[in-house]
Amino acid sequence: MTKKTNKDLIAQLQASDTSIVLATIKKISESGNSAYLTALLDLLSKTSSEEVRKRLILLLAELKHTDAIPVIIDAIQDEKYKSILKELVSSCWENGLDFSNHISVFVDLVINEEFEVAFEALTVIENLEGKVSPTSKECELAKIKLAIPTADEVNASFLNSLLEIIPQLPQ
Repeated sequence: MTKKTNKDLIAQLQASDTSIVLATIKKISESGNSAYLTALLDLLSKTSSEEVRKRLILLLAELKHTDAIPVIIDAIQDEKYKSILKELVSSCWENGLDFSNHISVFVDLVINEEFEVAFEALTVIENLEGKVSPTSKECELAKIKLAIPTADEVNASFLNSLLEIIPQLPQ
């Protein structure tokens, strides 16, 4: 898999003609080149085209290359992608990639975010299939227990669910 990006393809993502943008997204998707992911995330966070949004969200849900994981995690933690945070988080359970090494990111989202994002983060954790170390589990459980008393009713409910889910995760 090549790691270079084609400047022409990046430029075509900025085209005013939606059909050109969609064709470019398709071409990038078929190439399987994760080097374009940041440009695609930038487009998703800025586009006003519902058709482009839907195609990009579908692309995130279909990611299969593990080199996309750190890009997605960085984007989740980057304030500039706050407007697409729910979509980024939901893609993490939809695409089936292993985000087990990043459980703390998702626990933090359940603790700190509003209902929709917190729910998606809870779903990611519920669907983790990779190993989570006993140390990570202990750390996250302690963080959750500290957060419950100050959490709103919904997030507290999610956090209580995590107290049952996390010990059951593979290690």
